[in-house]
Amino acid sequence: MAEHIQQLKSLIGQWYHSILKHDTEEAFAYKEEVDMLLRNISADDEQLSKYYRLVDFRHSILTEDFMKNPKIGQQIKHDSLKKTDQMLNYLHYFMEGQFEFVNSRFSYALDYYRKAEEYAFSIRNEDKAELFHNLGETLYRMNEYTFALWYLKKAVLLFEEANLEMRKLNSLSFIGAIHTELHFYDEAEEIYQEIFPKVRDPYQLSLLNRAIGLNRLRQRNYPEAKSYFLDALRDHGNRMVHIKTMTNLAHVCFKMNNNNEGVYYLEEAQTLACEHGLEEYIARCMVLRGLYTMDDLALVEMAIQHLETNNLNFEIKEICEHVSEHYQAKGDYKIAYEYLIKANQSETMERRKGVTIS
Repeated sequence: MAEHIQQLKSLIGQWYHSILKHDTEEAFAYKEEVDMLLRNISADDEQLSKYYRLVDFRHSILTEDFMKNPKIGQQIKHDSLKKTDQMLNYLHYFMEGQFEFVNSRFSYALDYYRKAEEYAFSIRNEDKAELFHNLGETLYRMNEYTFALWYLKKAVLLFEEANLEMRKLNSLSFIGAIHTELHFYDEAEEIYQEIFPKVRDPYQLSLLNRAIGLNRLRQRNYPEAKSYFLDALRDHGNRMVHIKTMTNLAHVCFKMNNNNEGVYYLEEAQTLACEHGLEEYIARCMVLRGLYTMDDLALVEMAIQHLETNNLNFEIKEICEHVSEHYQAKGDYKIAYEYLIKANQSETMERRKGVTIS
């Protein structure tokens, strides 16, 4: 279902571009394809529905289907274009940002979200809150924690003003995750303790349990990490969260020397990651296999190459740090040092992208 919705968002974006080009024939073709896809799926997505209605309205303006009286028609056309263009541009860039984020292309997602931000004055505060949350989450995945915190805190305030409690708690959870990444464990714990009793939605609860599990994993509290990861696997209906959590469980079981259990979770995680095309977690499973079941650095290098091929460079730093820590614990400081250097190099190379020297 999620894949079909992303496909639908992409098609609506292409339809909109056809309208902007005044390519009536192409616009009709895309409209027919979008309408057919809509008939075949049940999408309860408010922003997607709004996006469709606005583009469909622009389509009717392009084809002048609703213009019976030329004078009235021209006035409607002028007023409608003025009112809808800004919202359409916002929704177009916002949807494109979501599409890139889902595919883990975070630099591209950030570019689209920042373009959407240019039109933020034309949207409601609750929509602005969602945009700020998405910007914060994207920057978090890019290890840009200072800017991520700025956007997430803005999102929290706007969600609170709009009385969207669950969305506010979700943004707070990411703030907790950033504190974990920065090793501010007490601050992260304070946030988690504040929001945990308030979360009721099974999906949100699974995300929170996984976040706390990652917090415990960072602190090398493996028994508690395992307990939270197991809680995160409870029924929530989200396959992606399931795959990520299974990978985390495999990791923590290997850390606890529960190798048989670790292999069980690893096999399931890798099978599902391959089945659903989650390239990041295909690579992460390869790393776990290379480190804990096969003792094969060649497999680790294949995983890093896999991430590079799929333009998932922000994950390379974390994986190289994981490998370095693993070999440091084994007393093999030469390999540990080599992968620490690789971690720093990957971060430097990623930050240099898009920077031009005059």
